[in-house]
Amino acid sequence: MQINGSVFAVRELFRILNLLAVKNAIPFFLIITIIAITSCKKDINHLDDSFNCSLLKEGIVNRNDSIVKYEINKLTFDLYPKPTDSDESGHLINFDTLINRINICIGIDAEMFCYACIKTGPPQSLVLITTDSAGIQIQRKLDFLTSENSVLKFLGIEPDN
Repeated sequence: MQINGSVFAVRELFRILNLLAVKNAIPFFLIITIIAITSCKKDINHLDDSFNCSLLKEGIVNRNDSIVKYEINKLTFDLYPKPTDSDESGHLINFDTLINRINICIGIDAEMFCYACIKTGPPQSLVLITTDSAGIQIQRKLDFLTSENSVLKFLGIEPDN
């Protein structure tokens, strides 16, 4: 009889330990879940956090508007207009920011070609990109909508003259 009682006590002890483990596991998993969810915040306006210089260069060299737009949108998503008396559309300072962001890429040189020079409603601006492909210098003009009501918007790669 003594052996059966000991076996019963050991079983009961394991049952109690299992209950305690499950009770402690629930708060643990809840805390881990909350941490995981809150650490995964992303800016929904931003397509992807990682701007890719290689893809931008590939798109420019191959005149692929889709690739260039995808990468440029990562750089312009936060460039809202800041109109002033001397800059009605408010994007001149944004082009400085955009050009600095592009120039981070090794092998790509960006510069302002003309600001609000294409007189449409709203005006358009051009950024000159210089890069190389297999030792050959490539220059492309990127066309942007310079609207006073929205972020800088990439329109396309200008055709060669």
